[in-house]
Order: sequence, then C-alpha cells, then structure tokens
Amino acid sequence: MAQELSNRLQNRFQIDSILCMDGTSAVGACLARKLTQHGGRSLSEGDDMYIIKGELDGKGNLIFRDNARFMLEGLPVISIFDTSVLKDYASHSPSECPMCKAGQPIDAVVNTFGFSKI
Repeated sequence: MAQELSNRLQNRFQIDSILCMDGTSAVGACLARKLTQHGGRSLSEGDDMYIIKGELDGKGNLIFRDNARFMLEGLPVISIFDTSVLKDYASHSPSECPMCKAGQPIDAVVNTFGFSKI
C-alpha cells in the first residue's frame, strides 16, 4: 500500500508530515521511508518527515497533543483518497463544503471501532 501511495504522491507534492489515522502508523512510516529515500524521484527525497498520530479522548474525539500541533498548523492537507479509490468520495475545505453551506449537519462518525450516529 505504501509503495502505491508513494508512486501517486512522489512527483506531485513535497510532503513534510504524514497524518496517520486509526491503525495506519505502519503504512505512514513505510510511506515516509519511500518518499524520503535517496535515489527515488520524490520531491521529498532526503528530507526529514514527521509521522503524526492522533489520539482519541474520553468522548472518542480525535485530538493532537500540543507538542505535535505545530506539525499540522497552516499546512495544506492532501487526502490519499479520491474518486478512483472510493466512488462517491469528496473532500472539501469547510468554507467550500456544499453540505456545510447547505447547513446539513454531520449525522454519523465512522472509525475502526465502528459506526456511530450523532
């Protein structure tokens, strides 16, 4: 999986942080190694890369510790998912989200623990 992701990302973006969600830390570490290894064609070749993993608080919300926030703040987020992988997938900033603009609230959260209606 990391090899496929690195092939898709290496010439498109210079990446300095990888945000790993539920159970994907190993994939994130392998992806970082592929993107930074010498002799590749990656824009991130030879660079240092942060691997960041969120935590769940007591209510199940994803949080990031203060010492890791600086690695995320102000950076553009590029999703590894797109419509070629997930047919109906869409990614928008909050200011451009059609559902947000229409006032449609989030009705559920899905993670590795399951599906929870809000």
